[in-house]
Amino acid sequence: MSQFYKRHAGENPWLSVAADASWTYVEPAEALLWRGGPGGLFFKDILAGKLKELNPGAMDQRDMLNEIITRFDRLPTTLEGSRLALSWLKGELTGARYFSRRVRLIDFDHPDNNVYHMTNNWQYSGLDSDKSELVLLVNGIPVSLIAGQSSEDPDRRVRLVERFISLETKLPHLFKVLQLILFPSPERLWLGLPFQLESQGLTWRKPAAGQEPAEWLSGMFAPARILGLLRHLLFIKTDDRPAKLALRQYQAEAVEQALQGVRQALRKIERKQRGLFYLAQGSGKTLTIMATAARLLSNEEKLALSVLIFADPNEIDTGMLPSMEGPYPVRIAGSAKELQAVLASDYRGLLISPREFATALSPGTNERENVIVLVDEAQRIFTTSIADQIEAALPNAILIGCTGSPSAKTDKIQAVSLYDAAQALTDRILTTVCYDMAPPAIRVQPDTLYKEFIRNPAFEGSCDICTLNCSLEMTGHLAAAVKNRERVEQAAEYIARHFTEKVQPFGRKAILVAYDKEACGLYKKALDKHLPAGFSQVIYSAGRKDSLAVKEYYRTTYDEQRLRKAFAQTTDAPHILILTDKLLTGFHCPDLNVLYLDKPLRDHILVQVLSRINQSGNKEAGVVVDLLGLFDAANELTRDIFPDGLPGLQPLEAIHQQFGDLIRTIGLHQYADLVAGPEAGQPSREQAVEYFLDDSRRQAFFACFRQLQSWYDLLHPSALLMPYLTEYKMLAQLYGLVYNAYNTESRTEFTVKTAGLFPENRRQWMKELPGTLAELNEAELDKWKSGPEPATIKVIQMWKFISNITIQPKRISPEQIMLREQTDWLVQLMQSGQKNPQEALTALSEMVGQYLFDEQLRRKAGIDTNVCTLYKTLKTFTSDLNMKRVSRLDAILRRNPDYLWNPRQFARVHTDLCLELLPLVGPDRFVDAANTVIYLPRTEIPGRN
Repeated sequence: MSQFYKRHAGENPWLSVAADASWTYVEPAEALLWRGGPGGLFFKDILAGKLKELNPGAMDQRDMLNEIITRFDRLPTTLEGSRLALSWLKGELTGARYFSRRVRLIDFDHPDNNVYHMTNNWQYSGLDSDKSELVLLVNGIPVSLIAGQSSEDPDRRVRLVERFISLETKLPHLFKVLQLILFPSPERLWLGLPFQLESQGLTWRKPAAGQEPAEWLSGMFAPARILGLLRHLLFIKTDDRPAKLALRQYQAEAVEQALQGVRQALRKIERKQRGLFYLAQGSGKTLTIMATAARLLSNEEKLALSVLIFADPNEIDTGMLPSMEGPYPVRIAGSAKELQAVLASDYRGLLISPREFATALSPGTNERENVIVLVDEAQRIFTTSIADQIEAALPNAILIGCTGSPSAKTDKIQAVSLYDAAQALTDRILTTVCYDMAPPAIRVQPDTLYKEFIRNPAFEGSCDICTLNCSLEMTGHLAAAVKNRERVEQAAEYIARHFTEKVQPFGRKAILVAYDKEACGLYKKALDKHLPAGFSQVIYSAGRKDSLAVKEYYRTTYDEQRLRKAFAQTTDAPHILILTDKLLTGFHCPDLNVLYLDKPLRDHILVQVLSRINQSGNKEAGVVVDLLGLFDAANELTRDIFPDGLPGLQPLEAIHQQFGDLIRTIGLHQYADLVAGPEAGQPSREQAVEYFLDDSRRQAFFACFRQLQSWYDLLHPSALLMPYLTEYKMLAQLYGLVYNAYNTESRTEFTVKTAGLFPENRRQWMKELPGTLAELNEAELDKWKSGPEPATIKVIQMWKFISNITIQPKRISPEQIMLREQTDWLVQLMQSGQKNPQEALTALSEMVGQYLFDEQLRRKAGIDTNVCTLYKTLKTFTSDLNMKRVSRLDAILRRNPDYLWNPRQFARVHTDLCLELLPLVGPDRFVDAANTVIYLPRTEIPGRN
């Protein structure tokens, strides 16, 4: 292992951590041989051996191996192909020619029965990944990729994700088998999922206090942990769109604890009839229930279970539950009678039912012990007599509920897992919710609101929207005040103005919660006077007592599905959904940011509705615009659930205060030396770049400004921002300048509202450094050396220029690639303080000068770039080298142009290189030399093979 660490530990900082976690490293050249050439996906001999071990009594393993490889090769390079690959990894591969039963590729139950390898520089079809990226293989099958660079810096993480997205198109056959991409850092771990890296990234928590990062990461890379991540992956389909979902840390822990409780109960170790997940509202309860059901039915324990899920009808109609699939039957109860019949028939598998059907179950319907009942929004059942009815019908069943709203009644039940709102806010699973009050003329009189709703005992402990609606129908003055036509017109005008000024410019969407169905229609007509007709749409449930005016906005199932799909798209209408009863599920939109609240809500229902806008995603906070005046009594609204107030709920004025405090903390007084003067109104570019050379100082400034920018987006437009606008614009210019100086991509990362503060020429000014290079030649090099700019500016100029000319890969010479890598390394040394700017400038001048000198000699001698690269590389192995021998080696590579993906050509090239290099470098080094030569980058040269 010493040679291994010496050669590769510098390429990937996590390589030694993975090695400590029992992953065995395989050299790229050896891995290529194990795969049978660049076209192979698996370590074939390893996989063949494990197939024999894990599938005793099966037919010839070699035939089985060939059949498996063929089926993997034929998978489409899409998310659907990834879904099939995952199901096969989980042991669901059947129907092949040489085997009829399911084939086990990995032993998930006993991790020690598998073998674990890792390798880097993965070659496939003439393309490669990167030396720094590790591929993890279980039983010879690639399952995960580890990014080689630390991902704590958000900018670096964005670039890594962009790189992997491009790799998906370059190495699709690898990515259809890979199931996880890990972006580690010393503080936390990000998980990415192939084919949907843009849409999902999951963060695992920082290590516990006192735990060393290396120890924590070693545990994260442990084979058992990786297998657990794979095992908990789920594929679903919502609105006809497939998606892969990974469990977050707390979800995986909850599932494991639930499984442990079920096992103990079934084995009579500790029999408990009821248990609860406490997962914060909006943190993924439904997904946790789905994962628990999938694991229970995965046949690990050969228990032949019946799993019954009680859920909200809307979740069944429009959510994720109906898309569950696996090696078990799935049924959805369409009526209470069907639910009763299926349970009485001794059905084994997954059964999904609306929770309302539970009240119709007959006592003693099924007395088996291996019946598991999973209840979503458990507070609606466990706190009522419905739970007793379920236990009477299924007397020996185990009930496990999931709730985000703990109460005195549910607190008496054994807790399976706890993940509260405070922890979810800390982990950025949820964001804060800021409430803003509508003008007093729109709000309802406080006396009416308090008397008929806030302090009305009939509404305390509200859990069910139907019950709430019935109670609201009984209010006299409140309903009349809220639905007053003049008030609705005023509120609609205010909503339209607020949305067009504060929401739409940022690409966000909104939901308007109206008092009842009649109010939905009133708001629709009023909003159409101020916004385009298709801008807002109404969706609610049909009812037997609905009036003709209400029926005007009925939707078919197809129309409702179409509207939900369009609402989830950033640019598509509708931009505002008007709802009253379908509040809790089905409208999952990443861009949903604002909730206009004109319906009295409290307790659990209010918490659930707020969870529509506090999903973290890429937003700083969700905003509730209170049209009623409810949040004047914010703590009273959730007193039964959160006695100390709902975590993360705060008035918008608090954000104004935080914005002012932060801008005073990092304001211009701290950067006075970087400002050219109040007349110029712009920072000094040279001084700013030098000042922020230190990476930690730069990242601290970036983090502060990004926080400011997110708050600015939340608050703008507002008269309260005017005192801070000058300083904010100056800090924004400083950020844009420094960000672009230290990033090779030409972008500023301003949001729409911040970018709107500057004309185009000012934004362009932020992207350019003084003395920018035009091309790379002797004259430009001399001009660059003698320029008046400081050493830091010169190094950054050259670094950015070299990075830009090496963007297009086809015509890049190996020398240019080496120059770029050396320059990147030099800039990193300068930023970390290991070289001062003058030392870096001197070294860079020598490097570029040597590159230009070598290029001039090469052109005079008529030697192409590939021969030149070979010569330089082999000089490190032997001094006894001439151009004739190098040309012979180059000819071997040219005679086999497809050697990087054609196994026969690869074997021939490797053999011929070894024969040529043996007398040249000696018996101890000729294999290493051949492996080095075969992986050298080569340039396409017109007119030559």
